[in-house]
Amino acid sequence: MSVMGFVIDVLIIVLGTYGAIVLVGDFVQLDHFPTPREFFKVLLKRWKAALALLIANVFFLLRLYFGLFR
Repeated sequence: MSVMGFVIDVLIIVLGTYGAIVLVGDFVQLDHFPTPREFFKVLLKRWKAALALLIANVFFLLRLYFGLFR
């Protein structure tokens, strides 16, 4: 495993954990299943967490793709 691979793995873990904890915490505070409007309202309110989760998922899928098909 290269140093760059290790850095990407750590980035995936840190960004994914941050995004998931913040977004799940906000959805739990709603105490009901969110409507689409409430869902997007939470994503806009916590856009940094949503972006962090998106980046982590993209890195994860790229690592998976290049690991399987390369």
